[in-house]
Amino acid sequence: MKPIILTGFMGCGKSTIGQLLAQKTNRHFEDADTVIEQRSGMSIPRIFELEGEDGFRKREAQVFAELLEDSSLVLATGGGAVLKKENRDLFLKKGIVVFLKAEPSAIYERVSGDDHRPLAKGKTLEELTALYESRMPYYKECHICYETMNKTPLQCVNELQQLCGGIL
Repeated sequence: MKPIILTGFMGCGKSTIGQLLAQKTNRHFEDADTVIEQRSGMSIPRIFELEGEDGFRKREAQVFAELLEDSSLVLATGGGAVLKKENRDLFLKKGIVVFLKAEPSAIYERVSGDDHRPLAKGKTLEELTALYESRMPYYKECHICYETMNKTPLQCVNELQQLCGGIL
C-alpha cells in the first residue's frame, strides 16, 4: 500500500475528495495546509506575509517528507506544492499521485474572494488562468490525471476507485 497524494490547483476539490476517499478506502486523511497551520500556529496568509512564498514552501516540503512515511495516508497537497521538483520527485517515489483537474473558470468561482488563499486574492479570471496554466506541466507528471468537472465529490471518489482498481 502507498499513500495517495492529491494534487491540483487551488479549489479543485483536493480536501473534499480526499476526505471522502480516505473514508471509503479505510485510510486517514491529512490536508497539508491544515497541518502547516497547526504546527506553525499561523494561518497560511500570515505565513506568506511573514516568510513569503519561499518560507511557506520550505515548511510544506518538511510536512510532506514526514507525512508520506505513512502508507495509509490520503494527502491533499496545496495547489503550488508541485512547483518544487523535490516535492514532485518525492510524491512520485512515495505514493500514487492523482491530479484533480478542473476548469479555471470553475476554480475562479470557488476561490475568488477567499481571503484564505493568498495567491488568489484580488486576481482576475485571466490572472488565475495564467497561474493555472503555468503549473499544468507539473500537474501532468502525476500517475493519474482525473477530470472532476460536473461531478459530485462522491462520483469522483467512486470513479477514482474504479480507475485505480486494486491500487486503492
